Amino acid sequence: MWPYSLLASLISIEIQGIPLTLDLANTEVARQEGLFSHPTPIVDNEGMLFIFNPPEIPLFWMGHLSYPLSIAFFDSRRCLVEVQEMSIWGLEPCFHFPTKPIAYAIEMPAYWFTRHQISARAQFSFQ
Repeated sequence: MWPYSLLASLISIEIQGIPLTLDLANTEVARQEGLFSHPTPIVDNEGMLFIFNPPEIPLFWMGHLSYPLSIAFFDSRRCLVEVQEMSIWGLEPCFHFPTKPIAYAIEMPAYWFTRHQISARAQFSFQ
């Protein structure tokens, strides 16, 4: 997908009938790298999947990305728990975290989940 993705691999999922191609961040190194090295905005239906085993309350931040993102948190059954919009950093960093332990997080272009009307408790599946 992206030339920087040396630490992650690609995975296909589907949510509410919409196919997505995601970089997989399932190691600590890949989770720390995230989308930080991608200098241009990601395109629709592409993003990054973070996996947490066991489930936890991870902390996410935008770093110095020049474009906003949406992040969705999913439980161990792959059901949507909540979505947050991640703005570009201003003078102070802005941190994002789920309200309860999660097993998955998906970062997508800003407002992707709203634009595609992804409903509460929506479930994604691996393809």
